[in-house]
Amino acid sequence: MPLRQPWQEHLARARWFAGKGLGGALTRIEPLGWYTAPGQLPAVRSELATLDYGSHQETYHLMVGYLAPGTGEPEAVVTTTELADLGAVDVVDAPASLTAMTALIPSLLRGGPSVHWVASDAVDPTAAVRLFTGEQSNSTVIVGGAMLKIFRRLEPGANLDIEVLSALADSSTTPKLYGSISEAGYDLVMLCELVPQAKDGWRYATAACAAGRSFDADLAALGVALRGVHAGLAARFGTASLDGAALSATMLGRLEDAARQAPALDPLAESLVPALHRTGRPLPHHPTGARRLPPQPGPAPR
Repeated sequence: MPLRQPWQEHLARARWFAGKGLGGALTRIEPLGWYTAPGQLPAVRSELATLDYGSHQETYHLMVGYLAPGTGEPEAVVTTTELADLGAVDVVDAPASLTAMTALIPSLLRGGPSVHWVASDAVDPTAAVRLFTGEQSNSTVIVGGAMLKIFRRLEPGANLDIEVLSALADSSTTPKLYGSISEAGYDLVMLCELVPQAKDGWRYATAACAAGRSFDADLAALGVALRGVHAGLAARFGTASLDGAALSATMLGRLEDAARQAPALDPLAESLVPALHRTGRPLPHHPTGARRLPPQPGPAPR
């Protein structure tokens, strides 16, 4: 497929791509159904990219826009090509293209087999679209008082963000879920309430400390809200106890996997191993770090 190489190069630069430097090869791109009207520009659809790392594969979500030649924003353009049903087009990473996203929102509100609405009337099709560039693991687009979250690295089945917001629909401490997009066994997109005037907690706390201002009341309110969320989750999903040895094995497996992929973590991994192993059995000493840990049972969760 001629578009694989341009997308491979784009992934290497994308903030949300987690496979940088790991040697993965983009082996397949699978187009899904159009969100926009067929045969018209701008056109937007989701495409599934398979990355092969030799030992495992990962699936990434490409939300792709096809625009009239020369109209793609430079920072969003992946390549140019010619499609049988659209002719010559600019190919763009849609969440980075205001043109593509402005065309997408009204199309989603018209519905479709992959679009599942809870409250479509909460999204204003005439609201200004704003691209958010600060996120790394996913992509976010703001539409008035709503937030469109495009999931990038995909796992089969229900996405945790959607599952939790759906379960806590009656909560006053979590954003309202407006809708989602699911296709080919994956949750691809979530649309939810935008929390107004949200602030980064770390920056808020450090600014308060620098100004000599107490934020004890804010911390107490945060604790109350967090307890409410946990109580809601417990009521909806139930609770259980996890065996300490199993937890230790899981965390050690994750650490070993991370150190294998990024050897620069070795010095940190060696200091973390004893702490992670305290919930399980005693750990044999391996002075060279986490990459010589004894094999852990089962595959390491990603």
